[in-house]
Formats: sequence, structure tokens, C-alpha cells
Amino acid sequence: LFFLMLISGFSEILTLKLFLPLTQSFINFESFQYQFKFISYFKNLLQIDNIKDLQLILIFFFIVIIIFASITKLSTLWLNEKIAALIGNDITSKAFSVAIRQPYSIQINRNSSNIIATMIRYSDDYVNSVKMLLKFAYFSLLSISIFIGLISINFNITFFAIISLFVFYFLTTSISKKKTFINGEKINKSVALQSQSIQESLGAIKNILIDRSFNIFEKSFEKADITKRQAIAENSFLGLYPKILLEGIGLIAISIFAFISTFAFARDSSFNLSLIGTFALGCQKLLPAVQSIYFSINK
Repeated sequence: LFFLMLISGFSEILTLKLFLPLTQSFINFESFQYQFKFISYFKNLLQIDNIKDLQLILIFFFIVIIIFASITKLSTLWLNEKIAALIGNDITSKAFSVAIRQPYSIQINRNSSNIIATMIRYSDDYVNSVKMLLKFAYFSLLSISIFIGLISINFNITFFAIISLFVFYFLTTSISKKKTFINGEKINKSVALQSQSIQESLGAIKNILIDRSFNIFEKSFEKADITKRQAIAENSFLGLYPKILLEGIGLIAISIFAFISTFAFARDSSFNLSLIGTFALGCQKLLPAVQSIYFSINK
């Protein structure tokens, strides 16, 4: 899995490195080869005289890298899910084995609803935690790779972007962390109460049917359920809202950068346009990866 993560990260670097000269070749067809040293080397190595042929080869390699990057991403995510499922099976099976092997004196004195909740709900929560840990590792490596690719293109802009993202997510995590923990406690308690309500009502179903005391158990179950679902909803919102904010901030930042680059950079406007396009692609790749890191921490 880690080997696939490395390959996936490397493919992201190649995508960004090729995208800049490729867009420059479309915008300024005559001069793009002189602005990238490796283009001239590539041209001499393959003995290409026609710039259009060189452009076609660049497009071909770019498409191959995109396909390769997509395959490695899919393979990494599939293997991530597979490993998490196998770990979950080990843990859940072990928990069940431990539960049924306890002495009879322990069995008769413990709350079976807690055991049921552990087997069904808490074990799944644990598996999800393992899954999110693996995703955290993958998207962290992916984000670092994208940063490396962007740094090799323009250090100052990338450095500013790194600091901005770090500050934004640090503040976001600090704000939402306490609330997330409180909601997690509510969810756990609610699941135990629901299991208890189900067991008690089914265990006393004869008396319930006789004295028509449905409302007592219905209200108890409903109260636990609404507490759980509201806590899950809040945590889902806390895990997703930074992406919406960042998309807006990112578009504003790119617009400002496009305006400033027209006056601040000494290079020709076609290169500035290519640079903006490359950083837009980098942001399009980076934001989902950084958001997935935050979401994994939140979960």
C-alpha cells in the first residue's frame, strides 16, 4: 500500500511538471521550447525538427501519465478499503471469541446490550478509524507530492499557499475538535441506550402488550435516536464545511494572483497564463487531498 502511495504521489508531480510546458505550447506556440531546458534536450534526443510533432509527443505523455495516475489512485484506495476490511474482520471476530469464552459467572452479571453494541456498532467505528488512518497517510503523501511539484515551478507562491492552508486547517481543527469529541460521546451513549431499549422491550413484550405501555419504550428509543442522529449530522457538517469555504477562497486567490502576475512578473504574459493554469490544476488536485486529511482527522 505504501509503495502504491509513493507511485501515486510521483505521478502527481509528473502531471504538474508536464502541464506547464504543455499549456505554454498552446498559448505561445513559437517560444515555449526556449523557456524549458528539458524541452530542448527532449527535442534533440528524439531528433524532432517539427514543433507540432514535439507538441503531440508531450500531449501523448501527458495523457499516459494522467491514465497511470488515475489507475494508481484507484488501486491505492481499493487496497486501503481491502486492508481495513481484513483488519476489521480480525478485530470483530476476536471480540466475539473473547465474549463467548468468558466464565458463566461473568456472563450472567454483564449487560448484553453493551456486548451487542460493541459487536455491531463499535467494531465498525474502529474499522472506520483504521480506514481513515490509512487515508490520512495516503492523502498526506499525495499533498506533499503536489507541494513538491508546485515548489519546483514557483517557490514563493507555493510557500504562501502552504502557510495559508496550514493556518486555515489548524484554526478549523481547533474550533471543531471539542465539539466533535462531545458528539462522539453522545453517539456512543445513544447506541447503548437504543440497544438497551430494544432488549428490554422485546424481553417484556408480553407485559407491554397487556398493559399497552408502548409509549414509554417508544419515547426512550426516539430520544436516544434523535440525539445520535443530530450528533452525527453535526459531525458530518464539521467534517465537510472547510471545503466549501476553501473553494471560494481559492477562486478569489487565483483571480488576485492573475491580476498581480500581469504587472509583477517580468516574463511574457503567455507564460504567466500558463503558470496560472498550472497552479489552478495544482489547487484542483490539492484541495480535495487536504480536505480528505482534515476529514480523516475529524472522523
